[in-house]
Amino acid sequence: MIRQERPAVIWSTYPIATAHLIGWMLHRLTKVPWIADFRDPMVEYNDRENYYAPRNPSVRRARLRIERLCARNAAYAVFCTPGARRIFIDRYPDFPAHRALVIPNGYDEAAFAGLNTAAPGDARAPNTPLTLLHSGVLYPGPDRDPSAFLNAVRQLIDESPEWKHRLRIRFRASGHTSTYSALIARLNLQEIVELAPSVPYRNALAEMTAVDGLLVFQGYTSNPAIPAKVYEYLRARRPILALVDAEGDTAALLHRLRVGTVLPIDESEAIKAGLDTFLRNLNAGTAAILSAKDCQKFERARGAAILAQILDTITTDERR
Repeated sequence: MIRQERPAVIWSTYPIATAHLIGWMLHRLTKVPWIADFRDPMVEYNDRENYYAPRNPSVRRARLRIERLCARNAAYAVFCTPGARRIFIDRYPDFPAHRALVIPNGYDEAAFAGLNTAAPGDARAPNTPLTLLHSGVLYPGPDRDPSAFLNAVRQLIDESPEWKHRLRIRFRASGHTSTYSALIARLNLQEIVELAPSVPYRNALAEMTAVDGLLVFQGYTSNPAIPAKVYEYLRARRPILALVDAEGDTAALLHRLRVGTVLPIDESEAIKAGLDTFLRNLNAGTAAILSAKDCQKFERARGAAILAQILDTITTDERR
C-alpha cells in the first residue's frame, strides 16, 4: 500500500501498543516520516504507593521497549493531556520538546445541533428538585468510586432534611448496577439516586444539557488523563461537580477555565460541605459555566486543525 499510495506520513495510535511497533517498522522500511499518537501513557509510576502500572513486569518491559522506539524514531509524539506529555518528556529528555504536542480531546458540535441550550435553571419549574447527572461507566475501585460521594449525600440529607425532596441524582449507564444498587440500598438513598440504563448517544447529550448539574469522578491514578466526557460537559454548559484529585489534569483544566467545583473523590466530609455549597449555588443560579465562545476552543475541528498543521510541517520539511 505504501508503494502504491506513496503517503507523506505514517500515523500510529496507542493504546494498541503493537500499532506503534508496526508504525516504526514501516517507517524503518520506507523512510516515510512517522507520528506516534498516545491516547494514554504507556507506563506510569504511582508515587503515592510506589508501584508501576502496568504491574506485570513483562508487559511493562515490552511497552517501554516500544515507547523507546517512538522516542528515537518518531518525527512527532502527540498526547491528549499535558500530564501524559510530561511523563514522556521526563522519561526521554533527548526527545525534542517542541515535537511533543498536546491535541486535547473535544466534542463534536454537530452532535449538539438542535439540543436544548437554555441557561441552567431556565427550564426547571420552581420548587422542582435539582438533578445531578453522571453519564457513563463508573468502575468499582478507587479510580471512579462514587462511594464517598454517596456517603456524603446521606450525611447531607441527615443534617439538612430539606434536600431529601430537593435533590435527585442519576447515574446513567454506570455499568455496575448490582454493585451500586446494594450501596444505595444500604444508605437508604433509593428515593434520591437512580441507576438509569444506557441510551443512544444523542439522547445522552440531550440529557446533559437538560439537568441542573453534571458529575465527574476520577481518582488520582488517572491524574494524567482528562475524561472525554468533561469536554461534552463543558459544551452542555451545565455546572460541573468534579470529584477528582487536586493535582490531576482534570482539576487543572477546570481551574484554568474557572468553572466547576473540585472536591476530593474519597473524602466524605469535604464532599458534603462542597456539595451543599454547590447545590445552593445551583438553586441561586450562580454556579459558573463556560461561555459559548470559550466552548469553541474544544470543538474537535480545532484539534483537527492542529493535526493538519503538523502534517503540513512534515510534508514541507520532506519537500525541502
